[in-house]
Amino acid sequence: VRTRLIRFFFFFFNTEVFVHDYWVEVYMIKGSITLGNDEPGNDRITTNSPAYACRPPGTNHGPFRSDEGCMFLEIQYYHNS
Repeated sequence: VRTRLIRFFFFFFNTEVFVHDYWVEVYMIKGSITLGNDEPGNDRITTNSPAYACRPPGTNHGPFRSDEGCMFLEIQYYHNS
């Protein structure tokens, strides 16, 4: 289990796609983030604060960017059935 308070500065971006094997819950406190990129056929979705997201294991992340910057609380954990 890991809990982090993350801050992306103005015009932060990541071009990689990554996948992990644990759950992630995110609460965006401030700012906005855009998921996706400018490549043809790739949908972009911009989320503004306040916002909540829950991503199960195996979910693709990235690429993403934050033009205005953002701050969010992230909780990562494994769920045992």
